[in-house]
Amino acid sequence: MGVCCMKKVFLVLLLVLMVGGVVSGAGKIISLPEKNGGLYDYEYTTQLQKGWNLIAFSENFPTSAYQLSSQVGGGVLPSINKALREFYESSSDDEDAPLYAFAYDKLSNDYKQLFPSAEFELPTGDPSAIWVYSKEAGELKHFVPNVKPLSQIQLKSGWNFLAINPEMVSIMFNQKEIAGTCSISESYLFNSESQEWVAYSVSTLINEIDGSDDGDFMGMGWVIKVSNDCTLGGSGSSGVGVPSLPGGSGFPETIGDYLKRSDNDFSPGIADGCNEMGSIGEVCMEVILDSAYDNTAWEETYSVGIMKLTEGFDSFVDSYNSKSEASGNVKKLEEKTIWWASSDNTIILIQNYEVFPDNSMSSSETDGDNPVVQYFVGEYPPALI
Repeated sequence: MGVCCMKKVFLVLLLVLMVGGVVSGAGKIISLPEKNGGLYDYEYTTQLQKGWNLIAFSENFPTSAYQLSSQVGGGVLPSINKALREFYESSSDDEDAPLYAFAYDKLSNDYKQLFPSAEFELPTGDPSAIWVYSKEAGELKHFVPNVKPLSQIQLKSGWNFLAINPEMVSIMFNQKEIAGTCSISESYLFNSESQEWVAYSVSTLINEIDGSDDGDFMGMGWVIKVSNDCTLGGSGSSGVGVPSLPGGSGFPETIGDYLKRSDNDFSPGIADGCNEMGSIGEVCMEVILDSAYDNTAWEETYSVGIMKLTEGFDSFVDSYNSKSEASGNVKKLEEKTIWWASSDNTIILIQNYEVFPDNSMSSSETDGDNPVVQYFVGEYPPALI
């Protein structure tokens, strides 16, 4: 694919990334660790939507640390589905409460109510995110004291509910990374206007932060799934149930120095269903992955297309083999695209693109020793074809 066509891909990508409705606001540091016993104090101003909002937790919740500038109360709570509605109603003790709050309990893999009744205590010092249900939209001002530095926060394998704080924003902007020792397989924000999850890759989040003090994401809940116990950081470090945990592709958010885009952001010419592919004929496929991994310096990207062929596998392989050089069972198509097939009729296509300062791209030779290629070779061992 040439520079011209890749510009169109970037235009589509930019439109996809213009996601609105996620809880938004501003945040700032009130006290630095060196003057506050090794802990941060933060202050957030959050724009709540009517319904569920995923926001930063304060150990003072729900005292005067949380105040809505507009009057709350009344209103009919919308329903997400019957099961979640019944869960919410059984957990709510005070029908007149303007706010309800729940937290994720990792041990039970379930939600526990924080307010009006207190069924659960979150550990103090962690940058946790909680669900807050508001009966009306409003501006929430809250003080979040005594938060440990990111290097001291231990994440456990599985789902983690975090609040994006000023320290995280600074690391993401200045170091262009945040994964630390974590292998992040899934990453989500919550759209409070549409009341649904939004898949938000780590690279997308980093690329949208405009400065070390950019407040757009501060105080917002960020839900990530990690495959190991780890530490985040930079290179040095009535009527609604709580929304169920999101699903995802299961592919890692980071591979070496490469960050994954949101799925379906790249579109390297593959699509579910049956399609005519020129001389190959009809090919039917199920797309497993359609994405790309960008290096942290944004100088190159590796597009990855993985599809399971249910019809036309032999014709596809014969056609690609006729145009390819082989290095073992891994092939190189027309000296650029690396591809191979696994034993279950799955085809893997990986293409390297050089990225220019104007965000245009041009295909270039794909390095078989690149960590992105090596990861997928390990996940989908090449078969003899």
